Amino acid sequence: MPRTAHPVTPINVALRNVRAAFEGLATEYAMLRRQLQSSVAGSSRGRPAGRTARVSDAQGAPKKRGRAFKFSDEQAGEFRKQVEGGKSAVALAKELKISLPTIYNTLRRAGWNGRRGRRPEGRSIQSAAGTRGAKKRGRAFKFGDEQAGELRKQVEGGKSAVALAKELKISLPTMYSTLKRAGWKRRPGRVARRTARRGRSSTTSSGAKKRGRAFKFSDEHAAEFRKQVEGGKSALALAKELKISLPTVYNTLKRAGWSGRKGRKARAA
Repeated sequence: MPRTAHPVTPINVALRNVRAAFEGLATEYAMLRRQLQSSVAGSSRGRPAGRTARVSDAQGAPKKRGRAFKFSDEQAGEFRKQVEGGKSAVALAKELKISLPTIYNTLRRAGWNGRRGRRPEGRSIQSAAGTRGAKKRGRAFKFGDEQAGELRKQVEGGKSAVALAKELKISLPTMYSTLKRAGWKRRPGRVARRTARRGRSSTTSSGAKKRGRAFKFSDEHAAEFRKQVEGGKSALALAKELKISLPTVYNTLKRAGWSGRKGRKARAA
């Protein structure tokens, strides 16, 4: 007669599985604990956890970290001599088919401090110029001093700087810079033409003239208007009668010494 399965067998299997799971968790916990202890021990020794000491060379000095130098020290010294002798770093970089930052780093490694090839060691731009004086820095002048003087004569003779700039096919700021370099300070030709056209000078024997539009009414008319307003007539009625704006009436009255609406105050009193 066949033997039947014990009813407690599934429970035993489940208990064995739970036990195996707990044992796995305990093993993982022990491993994590050992890693944490090693990390703390490495930090206490003065270097980051998980990192080894730097590899040293035969003399005991630490090796350079990163990419190795493209050129040796002897080659770097040779490049420095070429650049200090007058050769540009750009031309040297093109000749060696390397980037400009790489050539600069190589030159600095050889003790190069700057672009000394352009001027002697220890001399500034002013001292290198000598008795000739400091050179002008920037773009060279488009016109010489003789040409600038000739252009100044044309402008002072009546020709406009705009027309001259268009004729020479240059910008107006360039034209003005050239004229100022020749000693030109203002536009006398245009002022003279404007003065002759308007038929008046900038000053008279009585002093400087009023700038702007001339008065619409004379001083006698302004005084008469003031009397009318102070006598009781409104400024609005006076403006309608004269067919002018109210601000013009007020300005004319103030020019005659009127300081307020005295006529209306008198009526109110």
